[in-house]
Amino acid sequence: RLQVTRRVHIVTRQNCVSITCSVVTRLFRMKYETFEDIQSNGAPSCRHSLCFWLLVGVAECLLLLAVLPLLFVYCKHFLGGFSWDDGTMFNVHPLCMVLGLVIFYSQGVMVYRVLPGPKIAVKVVHGLILSAAMVFTTVGLIAVFTFHNDNHYPDLYSLHSWLGLTAVIMFGLQLIAGFVIFFLPFIPHSVRAFVLPIHRFAGFAIFALVAVTVISGLQEKVGFGLESCKYQNRTTCIHYKYSEKPPEGIVVNCLGLAICLSMAVVTFVGIRSEWKREPSD
Repeated sequence: RLQVTRRVHIVTRQNCVSITCSVVTRLFRMKYETFEDIQSNGAPSCRHSLCFWLLVGVAECLLLLAVLPLLFVYCKHFLGGFSWDDGTMFNVHPLCMVLGLVIFYSQGVMVYRVLPGPKIAVKVVHGLILSAAMVFTTVGLIAVFTFHNDNHYPDLYSLHSWLGLTAVIMFGLQLIAGFVIFFLPFIPHSVRAFVLPIHRFAGFAIFALVAVTVISGLQEKVGFGLESCKYQNRTTCIHYKYSEKPPEGIVVNCLGLAICLSMAVVTFVGIRSEWKREPSD
């Protein structure tokens, strides 16, 4: 009986060891296969891509070291600065519109690529950045309409104004729809899955419309500015021609080029399928 009992214990131990090894091996294979599936589905970790971080750095340098300084130089030096009470109220408009719809909008797109952590945290940061963009945009609109009303200028007659109003309305609707669909808990997952591709496409479509609107606005403003009288020492009136490449025209050209390049890089980073976050709730 003692020998039989020992044999039973030995067989039991061997079976336990065999079963344990089999389970561990299976779990390892499942984990490895899952990792391979993720890699094959085009969702590698962005943090291991040198090209990704290089483009992110290029976009941030263009936005913060080119667009922002050139914008302040243009508004402060060539347009006379910022004020809410005198003739420089209009200058608040290009400042706030570029800050909101170019710089903050770009950061809202990039945050989905560079910010690690839970998806809900990224959603909150994405929504807060775009909400800040909407605040700056609203201030810019108030500034230009107030300036036009105070100086009895007509409103909404140019192509720039039509494009701009369309972009702002679409941006506001996109922001509201994104909050309702992706933040409210009672929205079904099937609805979110259906709306997500539309939400992404609409976001980049508005982004492209913003680029066209900003460039048309800069071109319109520099045309008006160069045609008006430029006073030197408050005595001599000088008229500049755009074809003569005055400093104001060069600054505006560089600003527009920096805006186009930065938004193009941000769009490329945003639509690159290999750099998307892994699909999760």
